[in-house]
Amino acid sequence: MATAKPAVATMKAAQIPRPGGDFEITEREIPKPGPAEVRIKVQACGICHSDAFTKDGSWPGIQYPRIPGHNTWWLRWRLWWLYPKV
Repeated sequence: MATAKPAVATMKAAQIPRPGGDFEITEREIPKPGPAEVRIKVQACGICHSDAFTKDGSWPGIQYPRIPGHNTWWLRWRLWWLYPKV
């Protein structure tokens, strides 16, 4: 009798495969939060000028593929405000 593997939770992400590469939509496994971390559901995320540098390959020493987009700041701030000890 075959044993069914549990389904792996996935998410969609826009990644940059290489310096100067175009954005591509990929399916990634949702990472498990570590100690003192929380998982949030991000419905939308913006990119900023530093992400444009990432796309262009202007930041030395970063690894690709790279998922830009750290502009969920308001949501992180809101979580901190509600749960400051998290």
